[in-house]
Amino acid sequence: MRSKSYIWFGALLLLSLFSISFISADGIGPLTDANFTYSIPANDNGYNTLNGYKVINVSVVNGTGSGGCNAGAALTGAGACNNYSRVWAYIKSAGATANTTLTLINGSLNFNPNLIGGNISVSINTTWFEDGADYNLTLSWFNGTNYWNVSRTIVIDNAGVPAPTLTPANRFEINSATNRTFNGSVGDANTTSCTATIARGGASSGSDYFTPTPTYSAADCSFYKNFASSLDNGEWYFKITASDGTNTTASTTNIVLVNIPGSSGGLPYEADYDEEDTSTPGSFSNVNSSTWIIVTVIIIAILVVLWLIFM
Repeated sequence: MRSKSYIWFGALLLLSLFSISFISADGIGPLTDANFTYSIPANDNGYNTLNGYKVINVSVVNGTGSGGCNAGAALTGAGACNNYSRVWAYIKSAGATANTTLTLINGSLNFNPNLIGGNISVSINTTWFEDGADYNLTLSWFNGTNYWNVSRTIVIDNAGVPAPTLTPANRFEINSATNRTFNGSVGDANTTSCTATIARGGASSGSDYFTPTPTYSAADCSFYKNFASSLDNGEWYFKITASDGTNTTASTTNIVLVNIPGSSGGLPYEADYDEEDTSTPGSFSNVNSSTWIIVTVIIIAILVVLWLIFM
């Protein structure tokens, strides 16, 4: 009977020790967002825009809170905050660029939480990435058991946006109905989107002014304009503007000459001549046939009189 009591007592003791060690291993439970905040100082130009090789200093400005850390505990105090000693840094575009895969830029950085205002330095070579305004810089903090991720949006802007090269060429002619494609060749690494305008006669508003939304893919921006009939004839001015999310650069303006034959075979506003009177005004074909008969009779009569006189 006594041996069974020892067994139960030993089991309870082991369970108690296991529970205490489990709680102690991570302070008082896992760290949550409420435990501390952080800040990333603006870079040298005063904005979140980065270019070239940059070092971002990340400072922990508050180590207090409820949950994993003791309430009110500073970074030098006891609790789970002091266990966060490793940080990984990642970067990823939200979709405006081709860099949509989470990319590790700094791995397993040392962090000393025992320093008030402890900080780490994150290095990034922005030339590895396309220019864009939708990048997320994510810091993943690790305490041996749990991860806590914090992120902020940054802009990568390494170069100006090259001006798009247009197709078709300037003064290109369209002589039949067509749904014409207009293209702008752009610098893929420095472009995330495009805008376009096309207008008859260079109009800046009204029914002859259009702002289509181009499709951007790789190094090309394209849009379509339908020219259905001679009613669309005229000089159409078009241009494409490329953007990297921060800067924009417009192309030159090209002109497309649209000359689709109308129902009469000419331009839409040409007057149609009477089918029964297609001769040029003032020509002999306009003289009435009865006039020709009278003139002929007179000539014959004169010839007869002259013959009688001189015979």
